[in-house]
Amino acid sequence: MVPRPYRVFLWAGPFVLLTWLVVAFSDDAPQNPFFYALIVGLFGGTTYGYTTLAAAWSAFGPGLLFVRLPLSLLWMAMLPVAILIHLAVNGAPIGLAIPFGIGMLGQWLLLQCLFWGLALGWGLRLQHCDDGGQQSGQVPLQFTIRQLLVVTAVAGVVFGVGRLAIPALIQSYGGLSIFVLLAAAEVVLTVPLVFAALLRRFTIPGILLTLLLLSTATLWEMPLLALDRGASIEVRSLIAMNVGTALIMLVVLIFVRLNGYSLVTTRSAAKE
Repeated sequence: MVPRPYRVFLWAGPFVLLTWLVVAFSDDAPQNPFFYALIVGLFGGTTYGYTTLAAAWSAFGPGLLFVRLPLSLLWMAMLPVAILIHLAVNGAPIGLAIPFGIGMLGQWLLLQCLFWGLALGWGLRLQHCDDGGQQSGQVPLQFTIRQLLVVTAVAGVVFGVGRLAIPALIQSYGGLSIFVLLAAAEVVLTVPLVFAALLRRFTIPGILLTLLLLSTATLWEMPLLALDRGASIEVRSLIAMNVGTALIMLVVLIFVRLNGYSLVTTRSAAKE
């Protein structure tokens, strides 16, 4: 029988594998608008969303570090493989998977710095409801809605600065900068969702707050697409990608919460 703290992998694992298979073997451009939105949403979720979740897992747990860190890397490495298979199945140049792989690796490494900074600085980690109250002189404290507001405010400021910088960057570097900065915005906006869904209390208000930020950011991003005269990114693709990323991340994070995990911070019991 699988111990309760590890049952989360039996919930999340099949879902992650299913979405990976759909992205890998799906049609590149289905004619049906619903299936088009579905594929684009899955693509966003399996690239930006899963990379963020893999980075969070390696920093916060659950599981032992020497186990979860290589598995996190393996999870992330599976994502460009799905893109590679997708390109091969649809007859596209498989070399296009390389920049996606580099981008996801950069996202994972960047988020490692952020998440490990929080893990070491705040003592932030995932704790199962069956864990004891004190471990190794550490007193667990709930990660609160107030701390989420701080994270969300920082994410909003970072996104706002990037939003203002895009027009100037387009003049210097062309439409490619839109793609790069929208991808960066996707990374920034997925981070608060991780913290919101793993709150022990006020989880639903926290999620609604982060979804409001994501919706506002999507509305802010739409006018930027008109600056790209090559029309490399369509409005419907942007909406589908943002919605798909949020939904896929929420499904996995809900599995984590339903299996008894939430974020806590720790401080030394000697300071009490």
